[in-house]
Amino acid sequence: MPKWKPEFFGGGDYSMDSKRRIKFPSDWAPEKPEEADLVLALVPDAQRKAYCIRVMEIGQLREIDAKIKNQLADGKITSAQSLALRRIFFDNALKTRSDTNGRLTIPERLLEGSKIKKSVRLAGMGEWFEIWDADTYNRTAVADIETDLGAMDNAGI
Repeated sequence: MPKWKPEFFGGGDYSMDSKRRIKFPSDWAPEKPEEADLVLALVPDAQRKAYCIRVMEIGQLREIDAKIKNQLADGKITSAQSLALRRIFFDNALKTRSDTNGRLTIPERLLEGSKIKKSVRLAGMGEWFEIWDADTYNRTAVADIETDLGAMDNAGI
């Protein structure tokens, strides 16, 4: 039986209900939630001024782990940098699954860290998506785009 291969494109503004649940777009939802082990991780934005919740499939967290190990082994990052990256991605990560209605329940700890109240912005990022407080997204993500446009040239995009 094939596993769910997430692809998150687009996004939009949504509301969180009183039980801390967010319904995401139907084309993002797995057909069988039991096949989709998701990880919610609190991560900083590019300017390190705000936090969002990154939602990814568990295999992507394993890939991040392997990249950190490889970068350390190759001498591209220090032990201290490796620990900092692990704290970002693992200390603040929680496993979950969506319910049969395509909703995620967001733990209070992650809501506090991301300053999410009720209005949220879902931002598709290809293999993962981000959950932002809507106002924070409008301020921070737009500033990131303006600041990092040079990265497109560097990446050859």
